[in-house]
Amino acid sequence: MEGENAKALGGALDEHEKKIVSIFKEVDVVISTVAYPQFRDQLKIDDAIKVAGNIKRFLPSEFGCEETG
Repeated sequence: MEGENAKALGGALDEHEKKIVSIFKEVDVVISTVAYPQFRDQLKIDDAIKVAGNIKRFLPSEFGCEETG
């Protein structure tokens, strides 16, 4: 993906919103991969996207699977 001018950045939803916003300011697309139990935590991602103001596309984790074990 690096040849396609893409980079992957990771973060945790329990980080302070300012940290998440600073990560989002470095990218154009956000892909959420949260598992089903944390599905509602995506609202933090949505809030940070609004503050960052530069995200062109957000792919929510609506198709995540429930973890077992």
